Amino acid sequence: MRLGRKEECGRFGIKQMEPDMNTTPDSDEIAKAGSAGTLTWLGDYPVVRNKTVAISIFAVTTISVGLTAMFVIGLAVHDGNYDFLLQLVKIFAGIWFGVTLSFFLIGELVFGKVLMEVIIDDQGVTQIQRSKRAQALNAAAVVGGLLTGGSRGASAAGAGILAASRQTETYRYRDLHHVKGNPRTGEIRLWDEWHTVMQLFAPMDRYEEAMNRIESGLRDSTRNRAPLTDIPTAVKALVSFGALVCGAFLLAGFPLAFSAWFILPMVALTLAAILSHPPLRHWLGWGLACGVAISVAVLFHVNSPALYQEGAGLALGIQLTVISLFALFGVCAGLGVFTLSPRSHS
Repeated sequence: MRLGRKEECGRFGIKQMEPDMNTTPDSDEIAKAGSAGTLTWLGDYPVVRNKTVAISIFAVTTISVGLTAMFVIGLAVHDGNYDFLLQLVKIFAGIWFGVTLSFFLIGELVFGKVLMEVIIDDQGVTQIQRSKRAQALNAAAVVGGLLTGGSRGASAAGAGILAASRQTETYRYRDLHHVKGNPRTGEIRLWDEWHTVMQLFAPMDRYEEAMNRIESGLRDSTRNRAPLTDIPTAVKALVSFGALVCGAFLLAGFPLAFSAWFILPMVALTLAAILSHPPLRHWLGWGLACGVAISVAVLFHVNSPALYQEGAGLALGIQLTVISLFALFGVCAGLGVFTLSPRSHS
């Protein structure tokens, strides 16, 4: 079915879609293409070079393989098998690299560019995946990943579900906070309070119009939006989940005698800091960082870890790395990284 007259435009094969009197819409989204006040176009979007997709794939593979690695390494440390740690680290590093590389290669060689439709109206921005092949491969990734199981299967299923969930993606202006664009490439990034939620590639002759429409919609929605007073709930949930996972991992029994009497208060203070109000978060953050540093220094002085067993040094390094994540969060909270910037209040 022909959607209308199409013109090649832009470095990414973006095609402007104009209304055609002979067009027979096959969905409500297509029907909006010729409506007044609506800007729409079709484009062959690059998969790998789409930073939003690339970051999502990287996050899925890192989290799925990382959680599995922490569980297996924790079991090995708990059983005192320090001599096997180096092999485990190499194995999971290889799995992570292989899974991540395979997804990027599939994205470049199989998907290549995905046909997307972008609709900008007075309510928000909608992006629709029109590639039947990409939709079929997304479904295959979900089914194949669930059947395979393990860290590789979880990564495949996670990436497939992620891609399938974005076949139709809509963000209203009231859910967005600012927009960033690059007039040289036609790239447009839509942001919520803390990260990019959608990446567009506009035809070069429609870039300014697209940016003006989005910026106007954001200005209108800001007038009716209550000012933000704290960081998004998603950030709090992510930090809380990380604190609980890392705390449980440290309970496995590493060389440094960092027992539950140190770990549980450290996790509790992290949760209190991220869930508290911004003024209190600042002081709790510095208290956490100082408490971690002092505890580690005292333990090294009072009960220095025995590193005679093969692999004990690596185990100590892993332990200190995870402990340092708590200290790093404390420093960041103390410096205001987890406090809204002035722009977020506007």
